[in-house]
Amino acid sequence: MNRLNEHATKLGWRPNSKPQRGTLIVLGSGAGYHISELLQHIHYSDVIVIEPHAEQWAMTCMHSNLYEIEHLCQQRNGTFSVLNCNEFAHFEQAFQQLIKQHGPQIVADVSVFRHYSHPLFDQILSEFKAWRNSALSMWGYVEDELMGLTHTQSNSQKHSIDSHSNVLAAYKDVPVVVVGNGPSLDKDIDYLKSVRERVLIASCGTALNALLHNEIVPDLQIEMERTPATFYLKQAQLTDPRLNNVVLVGLNTLYPTFVDQFAYRLLFAKGNDLGASVLATRDPALQPLFHCNPTVTNMATSALCRLGFHHLILLGCDYGYETPQQHHSQHSGYFNPDSALSLASFAAEFSVRGNFCDSVYTSRIYNESRLAQEALIRTQPQLRVDNASHGAYIQGAQSIALRDIPLTQQNLDALRDTLHAYASAHKPGSVDATTMLKAGAALLKHLQHTLKHSRSIPEIQSALTAVLQQLSSHPELAVSHVVLSGSIKYLNCQVASHINHLPAEKNQAYYTELQSCLDAFCTSVLTKLSL
Repeated sequence: MNRLNEHATKLGWRPNSKPQRGTLIVLGSGAGYHISELLQHIHYSDVIVIEPHAEQWAMTCMHSNLYEIEHLCQQRNGTFSVLNCNEFAHFEQAFQQLIKQHGPQIVADVSVFRHYSHPLFDQILSEFKAWRNSALSMWGYVEDELMGLTHTQSNSQKHSIDSHSNVLAAYKDVPVVVVGNGPSLDKDIDYLKSVRERVLIASCGTALNALLHNEIVPDLQIEMERTPATFYLKQAQLTDPRLNNVVLVGLNTLYPTFVDQFAYRLLFAKGNDLGASVLATRDPALQPLFHCNPTVTNMATSALCRLGFHHLILLGCDYGYETPQQHHSQHSGYFNPDSALSLASFAAEFSVRGNFCDSVYTSRIYNESRLAQEALIRTQPQLRVDNASHGAYIQGAQSIALRDIPLTQQNLDALRDTLHAYASAHKPGSVDATTMLKAGAALLKHLQHTLKHSRSIPEIQSALTAVLQQLSSHPELAVSHVVLSGSIKYLNCQVASHINHLPAEKNQAYYTELQSCLDAFCTSVLTKLSL
């Protein structure tokens, strides 16, 4: 991908420049004349019309030449679609379906034109960055999946990877504070210390440093990242003797050295993951953990809910910040000049509704994390979530300050004893994914052959889209879908971004390099799939 980006840049590609082509979303179908005019000025290949009113659509059909627009889109190797949507959720679902049908390239460059005012159109415009980013998020790479598989194979030989359904349901009413590393953690950390024995504390990722700095030892340490850096960045805290009785809650994909550091550990099978898919073939009853991405606080709430807890309190789970200069707790490694975390930078990409204020700035990942929390809450009616974080508003959670939550004295010793006993009992196993990867390898070999014989960029995009459709529509290719689809989606979308911003006379030069890069990509992935 880097090689292709470099080549496109030499040809004049600039991702922030005005696109030469792309997707036009029209809000309101009575804009037939305007659509035709826009298509003359910008070489839009895909047009999506959204119309809530049947009467308005009927008038459009009578007075606009929609066949001409459709024909023009087809000439440009694109599509013309009409969506009848009345609510924002319906729009998101229909838009995702279009991506599956026509390929992820339709979200590479998107323009929106509003013909008339409507509450749905207002929301689509105001939340443009959020829903477009969501359409481009959490696809995954082959390399990530194979790294997770390697870690799964190693972890399964030492530790149980299980469903852990309701194993702590006897303690369902014990409140659990999910501690994130957001900037608002500093506001309540002293009060958290004062109610330490009234709540179970689950530390999420880098929040551990802030807790230990304030002499708070958590009951649970939640982790989800698979890269070795996640261990070595926090090694000083993770090897602190005070953590000897802390229970690690993680995923099958965790870096094995990380897992081995803890005497007590609970590992879940990650939803939509290659390693978890392989584990499920050995144990069909295994229940993957969903809503555990993209940040560690999502992992925490999903896992705690699965364990049987019904009352979660979000603290420092901000999913945004009032100022980009205060993006995490002041006590964390992000503000320690001796920590590699201090090199990280955070931008204010867009704003969302605040929990205790009008709005906060957020990013693509943080916003996806907030949406995942809302999805979890919707699917778990028994779950009570109190949002005590001074960050983004979370629909379905109660906005309430930590000091205002009634907390009774708890007998946490019995819970801790049960937790330690369960988290130290393990039945290791083993997994072998070699056979399961053969179908994906065969499909990729066929794709490589097709790409070599493609005569144009549209043919290449069609071949990539066809493979994605095949992966998603055949149950026997479920494992192949997990390992391959993300990288193919990124490729298809990046190719679209390149050609959308390059002049037409540069297409042939780009096409030549593209074929070479895609051939190298297929060869590289086939080598990796051979394990």
